[in-house]
Amino acid sequence: MEREVVRTVALNLLPPSGTKVTILEAARKTCSMALADLSFVAAWSPGVKSQFDLQERAYKWVREKHRIHAQVALDLQKTAWANHSTARRFRKVPIPANVPRSGRLKETRRGNPILFLHANGKRVGLPVAMDGAWTRFQALLGEGYAYTAFSVTRRGDQWVALFPLHKTFEVTLGPNCLGVDIGASTLAAVTVLDSSGKVRRQLYFGQDLRGIQAGAERRRSGLRAMADKGSHRARKALRRLRRRQRDSIRTRCWQVAHQVVKLAKEQDASVAIEDLHLPKQGPWRRANRAKNRIPYLSFRTAIESVATRNGVAVVAVKAAGTSKNCGRCGGEGLREGRRFECRCGYKANADRNASRNIAAKLLPVRARSMLRRTKPAQTTGGGGRLMAPVRLDAATVNPR
Repeated sequence: MEREVVRTVALNLLPPSGTKVTILEAARKTCSMALADLSFVAAWSPGVKSQFDLQERAYKWVREKHRIHAQVALDLQKTAWANHSTARRFRKVPIPANVPRSGRLKETRRGNPILFLHANGKRVGLPVAMDGAWTRFQALLGEGYAYTAFSVTRRGDQWVALFPLHKTFEVTLGPNCLGVDIGASTLAAVTVLDSSGKVRRQLYFGQDLRGIQAGAERRRSGLRAMADKGSHRARKALRRLRRRQRDSIRTRCWQVAHQVVKLAKEQDASVAIEDLHLPKQGPWRRANRAKNRIPYLSFRTAIESVATRNGVAVVAVKAAGTSKNCGRCGGEGLREGRRFECRCGYKANADRNASRNIAAKLLPVRARSMLRRTKPAQTTGGGGRLMAPVRLDAATVNPR
């Protein structure tokens, strides 16, 4: 069974001249206005029920109004349709480029890389910095990754080019099941079941993440009080603290993902995770704070990418009943904080019990029925769905 992994690498560009900066900024503004028009048509225009309807209704109009390249209009149209149901507003829109129609990466005779793209009817050449990001990019291309498009955007004073690299991997479902419960107190509670449902291993990973977040929140509360009084230095410190906390959480998620996948390969198991849909803010402040501490999306992205690259299948199972049901008898038990008790006498940590229920939903009989599905993104009768193409965040592969 094949699964595709997408790893986005951010290439740093050398500082462009003043003329090129003016062209790029104008192109970003044009793309923002064109995307806003396409998003409005996709969300509110009657009769637009598919991407084909959107192209028929707004493609020529947007091209004539903003005078953009045909391929750029198509790329913006895909973005608008992908987000039409959320009515998302885009503040910083990168300049899209399709290879080879509206952009291309070439090397000079001396071996210096230059990025060419169409921006507001003009062809702009941007030299690429030959730093760690370029070395990483070349290494991934040597491993079999390929790209068909890229985009150029600005991060502060630095211009970068984002390259999504695609590669297909072969993954297999093992005879055993590894369930992962993602939580706020413990990032990953793991249970390994064999084909008969017997527990083989139960471990905890990422228990230090809660302390990292709690420490950052304490420092943030003190700095916020000073910032409210007008301290500019406190505001800068808040921004630095937010970046450090984001980077540390993301790094820890990837470290734990590697540990979980390593255990899955040792136990010859497939990985099952919850297909969570976290609710919006509720009336309880403490519950909202605990929910916001869960880096669900970052960890799920990490474990999907690492597992796929190592040939381990990842299946998302329904979260219904994983926290309330007993992992031994299947009946409904009582959960109080971190403790879980059932009438059958079973007592365990609540996260450990949940991970056992998640693994039980991925028994080999149900897993084989999932493999026979031609569309892996559709929900199956076994309560799970195979992962869609995995996307790796650009910030994690942007070495200098």
